[in-house]
Amino acid sequence: MATSSLSMPTVVAEFLDPLAPCDHHRVLEIGTGSGWTAALLSARVGAENVTTLEVDPALARSAAGHP
Repeated sequence: MATSSLSMPTVVAEFLDPLAPCDHHRVLEIGTGSGWTAALLSARVGAENVTTLEVDPALARSAAGHP
């Protein structure tokens, strides 16, 4: 059974704002979870600049959009 927590969208936005990610930045996220944070980061810096790692195979499949 996959387990993950998801912070409220406003909380995620609050902790991303001080990082001030820009178009040229590259981001490594450890712990993909639902993929929400990676999606927000991708919108800011481009999906090609975001790498996210998840050790739970079920969560990784879910975040990738595969059941």
